[in-house]
Amino acid sequence: MKHYSTEVQPDPTQPKRGRPRKHPKRRRDPDLLYGQAIKDKDSQGRVVSVHRRMVFGSAAALWERFRETPFKQLLTTNHLERDHLTSRTHNSRLVRRSITYSKVQAPLQWQCDLEDLYYNFCLPHSGLRRELPEPIPTKGTGSPKKWEQRTPAMAEGLADHIMTLAEVLSIPVLPQCHHNIR
Repeated sequence: MKHYSTEVQPDPTQPKRGRPRKHPKRRRDPDLLYGQAIKDKDSQGRVVSVHRRMVFGSAAALWERFRETPFKQLLTTNHLERDHLTSRTHNSRLVRRSITYSKVQAPLQWQCDLEDLYYNFCLPHSGLRRELPEPIPTKGTGSPKKWEQRTPAMAEGLADHIMTLAEVLSIPVLPQCHHNIR
């Protein structure tokens, strides 16, 4: 919640009784929209029904926000589950019942960041390919190349070619201060 809230400063006029708080009080962003799609499953694990509920905000405001996105569906988990499946196939620390699980948060975060870099800069996505204006002949006897393969970073204009992992890792990155990582 710390990314969607602000710290509330204590009122200096109030008397200070008792032990002081370890962490400052936080107030959520009033524009936060948060809904849940809860799946009911039978004994075999198959989804029987899905009911939705709003946690923060109104359903009408959430529906308006969804109209602005390409998904245009209200409170489904399809896109999230697809993203989790892709992450699990590329990151062994996220696989269920694995011996490579992380006991410490920091190495897991580093591995997830590396997987995100690989997915966005190195791995072409078939849904993002672009048709070439003119097919490019191949060197052999195969059919000419009709499509330009693109990564998500290329589609967003962050890269101009499919990068290798070594190329991505050689890009200098500004250091960030991690207070809670040792």
